[in-house]
Amino acid sequence: MKPALYTTFYPAAKPYLQTWADSVATQTDQEFDLWIAVDNVSLDDWLRPRDAIHWLYAEPGDTPASLRQAAFEEIIQAYDAVIFVDSDDVLLPERVATAKEALKSYDVYGCALELIDVGGQRLGHTFTSTRTDWSEFLSKYNIFGLSNTAYRTETLVNCLPFPSDTVMVDWLLVTNALQNNAHLYFDQTPHMLYRQYQDNTAKVIAPYTPEQIVRATNLVLEHYTKVLPSSLTFHQHLQQRQKDVQHFTASIADKETLARYTKALNALKPVFLWWECVANEELASIWKR
Repeated sequence: MKPALYTTFYPAAKPYLQTWADSVATQTDQEFDLWIAVDNVSLDDWLRPRDAIHWLYAEPGDTPASLRQAAFEEIIQAYDAVIFVDSDDVLLPERVATAKEALKSYDVYGCALELIDVGGQRLGHTFTSTRTDWSEFLSKYNIFGLSNTAYRTETLVNCLPFPSDTVMVDWLLVTNALQNNAHLYFDQTPHMLYRQYQDNTAKVIAPYTPEQIVRATNLVLEHYTKVLPSSLTFHQHLQQRQKDVQHFTASIADKETLARYTKALNALKPVFLWWECVANEELASIWKR
C-alpha cells in the first residue's frame, strides 16, 4: 500500500509549516506520496519537505471545503488510501506506518492526539476516547478529524461529494462513512501532536467562554442540516441529538443560563471531545429546564 499523505496549507498554519515538514521527513515509513492543497498562503522554498509533491492551489471562489473536495477527487483516482494530517500539527514517527497497518483491516482509522500549546510544549493531556458505539457516538461528538485519520479510498469515494459551505468536513466524512457501513477503528496511542490555540474552532480544552459555546452550537446545528437529509443507518440518533441541540440553543438564549452552563462546563474536566461542549449531557439539569 502506497497511500497519499494529504494536508492543507493556510495562513494561520504558516508559522508551523517547517515543524510539520520536519515531522513528515522523519516518518519511519516513507512509502507515500505527498499531496498539499494551498489555500491563500504564499510559500517559501524551504517549506518543501520532499522533491515530488502534488500541489493543488485554491481557485477564485473556492472555499476550504471545495478545495478539499477537489483534492480528494484526484486522490481517490490514483491511490488505495489517504492519510490526513493538519499542517499546524506534528506527526509522531510512527504515524504513517501505524495508519497503513490499520487500513489492512479497517476502512477508517483514527488515532489519539497528544495536546501541545501554540509554542509546541506538551500540555500533559491526550485527546482520545474508549467508546466504540459509533452510531450513537458520532451522532453527538467526533474524534475522527483531518489531522488524525486515514481512509481507504474505496470508502472515501462513498463519502463524496459534500457541500462547498461545509465547515466540519471531518465530521461529515466519518458520518457518511459509517452510514455506508464502513468499519471504523480508533487507536488509543497518540501518533500526532495537536496544537491548541486560544480560539480553536473545534475547542477541546477548558476554559470556554460563553461566546465560544454559542459559536460551537451554531456549527453543530449546521452539521445536522448537512447529514440528516441523507442519513439512513442511524437517523434516529442524529434526529434526537439535533432536537437536544435545538433545545439547548433555546435555553442558552437566556444569558443567565448560558453563564451558569459555561461555569459548570469549565468545572467538569480539562479535555473534551470535539463538540462535547455543546448540550453536554452531564449538565442536562441546566439546559433541559
